[in-house]
Amino acid sequence: MNETTGWAVGDSGLILKTTNGGENWISSLAGNKPLRAFHFFDENTGVIVGGNTGTFYTGTSRLVIKTTNGGVNWHTIMNSTDVPFRNIQFVNDSVGLIGVNGVLKTTNKGDTWQYYGGINSEYCFFLNENTGYATSGSFPMIYKTTNGGINWSIIYYTGMFNFSGGVFFCNLNTG
Repeated sequence: MNETTGWAVGDSGLILKTTNGGENWISSLAGNKPLRAFHFFDENTGVIVGGNTGTFYTGTSRLVIKTTNGGVNWHTIMNSTDVPFRNIQFVNDSVGLIGVNGVLKTTNKGDTWQYYGGINSEYCFFLNENTGYATSGSFPMIYKTTNGGINWSIIYYTGMFNFSGGVFFCNLNTG
């Protein structure tokens, strides 16, 4: 964005915004669900994801909200009962992805989302619109897609240790 505008999100729907480089923060609430990750395109337009985590996923929920006016108003794009969202990534100004038992993909800055399943994932990282990787906190595998999440292959299986923190790649070969 710029040197002075920043955002932070937290539990119970807390959204913080600074317009003076972090000297002061303005708080607002968007519901009461934990907010976990966000992406802002500019000072005015951004998408936030999150959701509750119940015991053994009982009572869990997922949430996607969006602002187009700098956080004055937040519009609910998705609010459903399922596994909560933990991360969001945009590979360009339009295409974004959320890892959740597959991936949710948007091609219009988060206004609508298409689900691509077939894997057990909680985290994803895409290098571009087509090539991406996914892991899960519940399953000991790393997955890879080369067609935008439509199909996935297991590229690594640990046999016993789960991946609970996410996945990141610097380029096609290093991650």
